[in-house]
Amino acid sequence: MKRFIKIFCILSLVCLAACSNGSSYNQQECSSLVEKIKSNEELTEKDYDSMIDQFGSIVTWMAGEKKAVGGDEKAFKEALSSEEGKQKAEYMIYFGLQLEKDKDKLSASNVVRLAKYMKEMQEIKK
Repeated sequence: MKRFIKIFCILSLVCLAACSNGSSYNQQECSSLVEKIKSNEELTEKDYDSMIDQFGSIVTWMAGEKKAVGGDEKAFKEALSSEEGKQKAEYMIYFGLQLEKDKDKLSASNVVRLAKYMKEMQEIKK
C-alpha cells in the first residue's frame, strides 16, 4: 500500500508539472523584452517563447486575483490598478500587440499557446 501511495504521489507531481505553463512571472525578463520591442531589435523564437510565457503568467496572476476577491469586480479593478497590476498590464499590452503584429512569425506551438492564453483572458473578463 505504501508503494502505491508513493507511486501515486510521484505521478501526481509529474502531471502537475506537465499541466503548468512551466514559467512564472519575471519582471526583469518582461523589461528586457519590452526594450527589444521598443528598439526594433530582431526578435527570435526564444523571445516569442518568453513573451508568451510571460503573457501566460500574467493571465494566471489575473485569474488568481479575480478568484482571491471572489469575483468582486470593484476589488478586482483595484488589484489591477495597483502598481504591480499596472506594470503587468503594460507588459501584457506590449506583448499582445507585438505578438499580433508578428503572428506569421510564430511557430505552430506558440500560436496554440497564445490562443489558449487569449481564451483564458476572455474567461477572466466574464
